[in-house]
Amino acid sequence: MNNGVQIAQGCNLVILQCDTTTAWGRALATIAETHAVKDHDYAGEDDEWVGFRQTSEHMGIPLWESADFNEVQKLGRLKTLRERGEDPLSETVEDTYRDKAVYAVLAYAMYLEYLRINEGELLFNEDSLGEESTNADQ
Repeated sequence: MNNGVQIAQGCNLVILQCDTTTAWGRALATIAETHAVKDHDYAGEDDEWVGFRQTSEHMGIPLWESADFNEVQKLGRLKTLRERGEDPLSETVEDTYRDKAVYAVLAYAMYLEYLRINEGELLFNEDSLGEESTNADQ
């Protein structure tokens, strides 16, 4: 972990201000770090979501649901392991939860981008991040 250093392309001040002495702050920093590493391998130069876009087109689902699809696969893996009463042989349960968290954030980012492009609305903007109330509270 980078303890407050910007590590993922597109990360904003919220990640930079994470208190990594808390579980929440460590989780957020780990999500950003995991995304940065995987983004290096998966993102295209002109399309940060190229792999998700390919899944979206192949499956005929909205872009953000392609990330949901991956998250559901992670949940299915955990369910299978739990039903069998077995420990994982490849990635750890922690790795699975971390990947699942990244997919959830990516799905949200994709959905926000969809709203911005297609409906011209955002649930929040950079100026409102530090405010106590958000559009969701209204």
